[in-house]
Amino acid sequence: HSSLTNQGICPSGWHIPTDEEWMILEGAVDSLYNYPDPIWQQTGFRGSNVCQKLKSTNGWTAGNGTDEFGFKALPAGMRDHDASGADFFNLGDIAHFWSSTDYFVAYAKERQLWGIFDNTYRGNEVGGMGYSVRCVKD
Repeated sequence: HSSLTNQGICPSGWHIPTDEEWMILEGAVDSLYNYPDPIWQQTGFRGSNVCQKLKSTNGWTAGNGTDEFGFKALPAGMRDHDASGADFFNLGDIAHFWSSTDYFVAYAKERQLWGIFDNTYRGNEVGGMGYSVRCVKD
């Protein structure tokens, strides 16, 4: 695994997780679906309670988590890529995270943890969106 292609803004010795690394985490945390269950390859909401287990125990408008693994996901929301509005959305409600995996030209795989749901969302988003990243040790 080379961190040269996905170090991003992470410090030396760390990298932005790939889509596959996100799926491995989700499968390790979820109570019903282990990795590599095909459910993790789906887009949209999937899994059973991985979101609940990764969310912080406070800070969520609707639905704090149990933070069973010390991930402490916070609902930082996101910034829209439209420079004309510089709009921010979902603060307190959703944690948006990038993966380092490209999906299509200018798009990448992403994850969302919602305060009102216990499962995670996997999607594809245009790269200009202001999402959070989590760094993983190489």
